[in-house]
Amino acid sequence: MLAIREMCIEVTWCRRISVAEIRLQEGESLENALRRFKRKVQSEDIIREVKRHSYYLKPGERRRAKQALARKRARKKIRKEGSAKDSRRE
Repeated sequence: MLAIREMCIEVTWCRRISVAEIRLQEGESLENALRRFKRKVQSEDIIREVKRHSYYLKPGERRRAKQALARKRARKKIRKEGSAKDSRRE
């Protein structure tokens, strides 16, 4: 049985984050296995975790970024509600 083992990401402090592993099924093409692997990596949020640990944010900077995301979500929610009201009027 052949196993594709990639995406073993090591961060600067030499701590292993996560390993996504899939096993090739009988008669499965490499393209399909790679597609399944990419999906698994995306669903496990490996990339997001590595990006989050790639640099340090001071607590104040982290708070400001969190507030900025909250403002962005609120604007998006207002915009969606406004477009839903417009479609009901017609």
